[in-house]
Amino acid sequence: MAHECNKLDLWHQRLGHMNFKDLKKLEKHGIVRGLPNLGKKLEVVCEPCQLGKQTKVPHKKNSYIATKRPLELVHMDLMGPIQTESINGKKYIFVCVDNFSRFTWVYFLRNKTEAFDYFKKFCNQVQNEKGRDIKKICLIRSDHGTEFENAKFSEFCDGLGISHEFSAPRTPQQNGVVERKNHVLQEIARVMLNSKKVPRNLWAEAVNTACYVSNCVFKRPDTKQTSYELWKGKKPNVSYFHTFRSKCYILNDRDHLGKFDAKSDVGLFLGYAINSRAYRVFNLTTKTIMESINVKIDDLSMLNLCDDNGVNEPKENMLNDTKTPIDVTSSVSSQDDENDSHVEVESQGLENALNDNQQNDQVVEHSHPRLRNLHYQEDIIGDLNEGVRTRNQIANQISYACYTSQIEPKNINEAIVDEYWVGAMQDELNQFERNEVWSLVPRPKDINVIGTKWVFRNKTDESGKIVRNKARLVAQGYTQVEGVDFDETFAPVARLESIRLLLSIACIKSSNYFKWMSKVLSSMDTFKKKCMLNNLRVL
Repeated sequence: MAHECNKLDLWHQRLGHMNFKDLKKLEKHGIVRGLPNLGKKLEVVCEPCQLGKQTKVPHKKNSYIATKRPLELVHMDLMGPIQTESINGKKYIFVCVDNFSRFTWVYFLRNKTEAFDYFKKFCNQVQNEKGRDIKKICLIRSDHGTEFENAKFSEFCDGLGISHEFSAPRTPQQNGVVERKNHVLQEIARVMLNSKKVPRNLWAEAVNTACYVSNCVFKRPDTKQTSYELWKGKKPNVSYFHTFRSKCYILNDRDHLGKFDAKSDVGLFLGYAINSRAYRVFNLTTKTIMESINVKIDDLSMLNLCDDNGVNEPKENMLNDTKTPIDVTSSVSSQDDENDSHVEVESQGLENALNDNQQNDQVVEHSHPRLRNLHYQEDIIGDLNEGVRTRNQIANQISYACYTSQIEPKNINEAIVDEYWVGAMQDELNQFERNEVWSLVPRPKDINVIGTKWVFRNKTDESGKIVRNKARLVAQGYTQVEGVDFDETFAPVARLESIRLLLSIACIKSSNYFKWMSKVLSSMDTFKKKCMLNNLRVL
């Protein structure tokens, strides 16, 4: 036996560590000549083969679901960090999947440490859900991430009698239910974002809508029931579903409107509210995400593909400043049902259907509304009756480009060959001359003479367009000597503490305060000591 084992191992090595099974086939079928009888197939473990060929253990797909009721096993995972933060600053997605029904919940986190708080909320939410006799969670399964494997998590699970299983390190197949769900949610959200060219910081809205829809339309394997029906006990209603990012009209019932003011704001449909029977929409007028039942959604019009009526798409920089309003546009309750007879047919369908399809998978964040500047009529340039164009302002950009230079010169030699920068330098010199900043004197001896330098900068507006060329003549202050050339230093910009103190005093005394800007504020000061500057290169 030992001789046969040695012979089999010998030829195994001679033939380049050929698989033992294939080696026996060569002997059995006489495929090659010169191969002796190797004897019976033996279970021989070749160490070099293990070092060079070992692979991962295969994971066969289960053809049945082992659990018999909801919450018997819950799969959990954390996706992230997402490269682009959501509008509300979220970077992670906490996903929970019930093994029996495949019903899914998603929560959005700013950091991993919030996972424990959302897990406690999830436990209280599902175990106290109304209308169902749901027993407690028996078992949860996750990976070895520090957000799941920690003392607080273990103590909480032990207190509720919840067993916690972990998948083997670097083996996501053992928690494949939630891993596959992550893939599905990402694919649906990615398709919705790219099909309508939606800004990437709306990914949380897309994922939330993807989870909401998938619960209602995907059936559990080997059944003819959806996840929603297995969890809720009734079939889902999809009559109120609409296309993500469709154009919509939101009834403005928040502001006091004039007799002939438009009653609706134009917006974009983002999904379905979780804690109320309403739609989630982006209001293009107020630049906010809100929830409203009084919404008319147009997902069949070609206007969704090309905005010919001037409806501007939400840009990345605009959505970064978006706030969720304090109050929901229409918080629907049983008392409001009698007053909703004027709502469109689609909104009525939403009311009836959302009673059934409530999925608590996201917390609606509330924050303070944005404060808007008060612009006095006499300070506004242009015709007030002319409409404001918030899109396609190419004419303004061309106008600015005609009177400004797009390139910042590095020195005066580059600046004097550009007429726009020559004009900016002349404006600076005129300001000095008007305020009598200096007087030309012979160069004295034994006195520190300070050098001068030109600094050139392009000034932009809030959208990044260059609107003005600014040239500054500055003194090289680093050549000054304290006690000889100066005693005290002052910043050209007031400290924030000083501004807040001044505003507090104005509020206490009920005083009015005004903001005033000067282009040459630093040149209007007086010096206690005489400063000698080098004669600058004038135009």
